[in-house]
Amino acid sequence: MVKFTATIHKFENQGEKTGWTYFEVPVDLAQQI
Repeated sequence: MVKFTATIHKFENQGEKTGWTYFEVPVDLAQQI
């Protein structure tokens, strides 16, 4: 199991309309998933 801490971001331009959020996964952790 891979565990890490992330910050949730909200899209700037249309985030208010769509409500989309995202988080970034470092490359080394993404390869483990």
